[in-house]
Amino acid sequence: MDWISKAIKHPGSLRKKLHGHLGRVIIGATKKPIFTKSGDININTLKQFRTTRAYHELDKITKQQINLAITLRRIRK
Repeated sequence: MDWISKAIKHPGSLRKKLHGHLGRVIIGATKKPIFTKSGDININTLKQFRTTRAYHELDKITKQQINLAITLRRIRK
């Protein structure tokens, strides 16, 4: 699991962005909540957000963080 720690340069930075302006953008584009009741990031909302126009207007780093969150959740098992 050493490669995961190398892949995440700033752990928690995506969660910080989701609590701020990026969260409002995602809710406006998808009309779905970002966080589940247990406090985890809702990956289905992020997957749906990738198909919107607002996603393509984001900077490269934020797109990479969203894609990494989806990938890590998929291979977590």
